[in-house]
Amino acid sequence: MILKKTIRLLLFPIFLLAVHPMSAQTVDEAIFSEGIDYINCKITEMSFQDQQGQPHLASYQKVFPNCGIGHNPDFFNKMTTFMKGLQPFPKLTYQLSSNIDLYKKRYSDSYSDKQLYLIIQRDLFNSVFIKDFASRHPRFADLRGELLNYASILFEVDRGVDTYIDPTEEFNANERKEYIEETNDTEPEEQLVDDYRHLEGGDDTLELERDYVGERTTDRKGIPLKPKNTLTDTAEEDESAFSKYRILLVGFLLLALVFVLFRNNLAQLRPKGMTSAKASKNVINSEIEYLKQEIEGLKKTSHNLEEELEVLRYRLHSNKKTKNLPSNKSEPIPLMPSVNKGELIETIEPEPVKEQESMIGEVFYMPKPTSSGIFETAASRDYFKRAESVYQFTIVSEDGKKAEFEIYPDIATMIKALDDFESYLKPACKASSVIHISATKIITDKKGIAVRDNGHWRVIQKAHIHYS
Repeated sequence: MILKKTIRLLLFPIFLLAVHPMSAQTVDEAIFSEGIDYINCKITEMSFQDQQGQPHLASYQKVFPNCGIGHNPDFFNKMTTFMKGLQPFPKLTYQLSSNIDLYKKRYSDSYSDKQLYLIIQRDLFNSVFIKDFASRHPRFADLRGELLNYASILFEVDRGVDTYIDPTEEFNANERKEYIEETNDTEPEEQLVDDYRHLEGGDDTLELERDYVGERTTDRKGIPLKPKNTLTDTAEEDESAFSKYRILLVGFLLLALVFVLFRNNLAQLRPKGMTSAKASKNVINSEIEYLKQEIEGLKKTSHNLEEELEVLRYRLHSNKKTKNLPSNKSEPIPLMPSVNKGELIETIEPEPVKEQESMIGEVFYMPKPTSSGIFETAASRDYFKRAESVYQFTIVSEDGKKAEFEIYPDIATMIKALDDFESYLKPACKASSVIHISATKIITDKKGIAVRDNGHWRVIQKAHIHYS
């Protein structure tokens, strides 16, 4: 019976290896476009940074602050409107941005997440216009690594082996001269034609091209364009690489099957004394496992008691404040002096009391707390600032002294907090599980509660979180 179950368990992975199914796609078109827009925004920003005197950098950063993460279908239209308003018009920068935006059209539902990532890693960053940009901007090598890290996290894939080639070696002087001549051809300037070409196999083909009329289907000689499908080539390379090791994997599983069969037969031939010793060992292991579970339960109970004790301390502190209020004992009311007839008694009407405006719903942002769970009020901000803000607070009481808080859902902020759990999360959060090595997001299951005490915000109930 045991042998039949073992054979079934081992035959299933062998069948999966033989079939080799395609990996499922989780990156939709909106996420892919978001990645392209962010890369476009950062490269354009570097172009303005490296201009002499930086005449357009300040206005660009005002329109696109920090290249905010998030899908914006009107991103390139907004970019076009911005550049058309500049004097003089930055034609080369616009052409670069235009060509990067064209890569959104490379999206397909049939591509896996890894293939979509390779569009950026192998195609976009090895294109001729990016190589030309890199040859004129030495800082692009650092920016390239940052953008690839962002894309791998956004698409949730392994960055893998980098195919970057130094532009100073591959993009030589002759190729740059030919590229500049083709870019500055005698096209009408008002059409803003972007004509980037590269040589492959001796044929002059058009890699990417944009104008206001639409995409071209032929080159300048009238020859139909046949662009190379790098994704198909990549898939074929991956398939061939997998085929080389598929036989080894199947052989390894067969050896494992033989080993299991041999071990089961050997167990049947063992003397009864050895079997009883093994049974005793299993009992001891089960008792150890039971003790471990009990210890984990005691740890959780201790953690819950600490939180309840913190709540009781807060209530006791509030009760002490109420004891200092004046007593409500009645005091004798002095008699009013007699008033002669004919005298008028002027009555003074009390001034209307202004109602205090409610502070419920106000939002502000805090950095990481102290080790004792205290958020410094001086560090609060009315807006989220990356690299500083971590928690989002929302006022929930009329007097503004009680608030709920949660982790702000920003990818860079969450990754930074995961790298330093002790200082960022432990003082104010309670996790339902241990951080796993591939975690990139922090999900708030239940918001925490903090009260304003002595000018600072003190945590009285931690937020409940988990990782994904």
